Amino acid sequence: MAKKLPIAILLVGLVSLPVASQQTVGLFVNDAPAPGYTLFSPVGTTNSYLINNDGLLVNSWTGTDRPGLMAYLTPSGSVMRSTKLPAAGFPVAAGDGGRFEEYDWDGNLVWEYEYATATARAHHDVEQMPNGNWLIVAWDLVLEADAIAEGKNPADVNNNVLIDSIIEVQPTPPVGGIVVWEWHARDHLIQDFDPTKGNFGVVGDNPQLIDFNFSTRRDFLHVNGIDYNADLDQIVVSVHSFDEIWVIDHSTTTAEAAGHTGGNSGKGGDLLYRWGNPQAYRAGTAADQQLFRQHDSQWIATGLPGAGNFLVFDNRFAGPIGEYSRVVEIVPPVDVNGNYPLSAGQAWGPAAPSWVYEDNPPEDFFCTNTSGAWRLANGNTLVTCGPLGRMREVESDGTITWDYQNPDTGQGLVTQGGAVNNSGVFKARRYPATHPGLAGRDLTPGDPVEIFSRPLPIATPTLSVDKNGTRAARIDLTWSDGGCPSFEYHLLSGDLADVSTVGVDAGVCDVGTTGFFSWTPVSPGDLFYLVVGTDISGVYESSWGDATAGPRGGTKASFLCGTTTKVLDPQCP
Repeated sequence: MAKKLPIAILLVGLVSLPVASQQTVGLFVNDAPAPGYTLFSPVGTTNSYLINNDGLLVNSWTGTDRPGLMAYLTPSGSVMRSTKLPAAGFPVAAGDGGRFEEYDWDGNLVWEYEYATATARAHHDVEQMPNGNWLIVAWDLVLEADAIAEGKNPADVNNNVLIDSIIEVQPTPPVGGIVVWEWHARDHLIQDFDPTKGNFGVVGDNPQLIDFNFSTRRDFLHVNGIDYNADLDQIVVSVHSFDEIWVIDHSTTTAEAAGHTGGNSGKGGDLLYRWGNPQAYRAGTAADQQLFRQHDSQWIATGLPGAGNFLVFDNRFAGPIGEYSRVVEIVPPVDVNGNYPLSAGQAWGPAAPSWVYEDNPPEDFFCTNTSGAWRLANGNTLVTCGPLGRMREVESDGTITWDYQNPDTGQGLVTQGGAVNNSGVFKARRYPATHPGLAGRDLTPGDPVEIFSRPLPIATPTLSVDKNGTRAARIDLTWSDGGCPSFEYHLLSGDLADVSTVGVDAGVCDVGTTGFFSWTPVSPGDLFYLVVGTDISGVYESSWGDATAGPRGGTKASFLCGTTTKVLDPQCP
């Protein structure tokens, strides 16, 4: 797989900067990605960030606590953050949350809701529905005696079991909400361990039910992602402990969701479809398993390439020489009525994914937990390696077109060039400029998120670069830096859309704080830009142009306009 190398690093090599200038955070690659704005919430902090494709901050929000675990941009331009809440007697488990906070574009808290008691607690993920309600993943606490009474093997119970549920909440701002629908996995259990219990049955004959003894974990299912399909009125969840994704009918009433009939499917709250590990319903062997501790299952949205298919981040795929992570797209066997036909004794298809993203070699990409994938309008996929906080956009052939490292950790913002630790991000989403939540908003970018130093802006500077048709083979530079300490000036020219042809003309020119300098030769068709100074974060540009640009001035480091990835925007200095 061809990879696009970070442009800033390539330029560093050309001007022979010291090792200390190596980049560690922020934007590494920006090579014609899908336009839009990326939202991410570092798991070790209370912050959520919206950045543009140049890695520059457009907006940010601060919640009351660390995420638990996701934040989303809403159609109104607010950000919905799930946050951690003290346990209130509920057992501590990975991904716990309990509180939801909605902040408007300006950072004002406009709605808050808590779902955290001694017997139930929200966790991991939420999903907004078209009607404005929120689907929330939660745990129900089942005491040891009750679990055993429902056929759980006593050897696998230690005080209690957490079993997942889904609630639909209608917000009642500014505080609270109404639960208008709910589904509980506990209503759909089967087991073949204890024939004296009412839910005893043949697991293999009932793939629509959940084997209570398949998972031995206290967090029995560990649902870590939820998505809603309004066209089908169905929900898909990622069931970590079972290595499966499940589809559930949302068209039911709450009473029907607790049973086995009703709704569009006629199956009540039973599973309509499951995929990833047919061993969970006795329809396959280990060789048939497709998913391994996956996250972020969702339908690809209408209008996007692959619409209607499922996209899943598969965390721990068991390759021939070790575990690695991948992203899979699958085509579900759904009919026009939203049903998923299944022959008795068989496993639901497909037999294999229709598309797979993996690194080259695959073992170079391993994200043990969290993580996500999101289809973009250009057909590329935004991939989040959760534990590392690394976000990349990949083409269908695996080429990386955008690459960004979260710089916000539990210890604060990283200074460019510094070590990166505890930088996890649950998953990221990119929103196009046409998203209704961005309509009418000020999307003017600011600085990068990370801490960095730069040689410019400086007090009352002037800089002019002149290349025109009559002197196409020469560039004249005049400058005054307002008394700033001397920097090294470097002229880079060539076809800057192809970094392999970039060269350094005249070598390193230490020309002082004021003066005049001419560079020759410069090819008439070349783009060029002037680099003014270097610091720990790399190479900075203060002016650019081409053969027809004429004089071009700059008063600040155009790094703020994405120069390190050659975004030649007329609005940039």
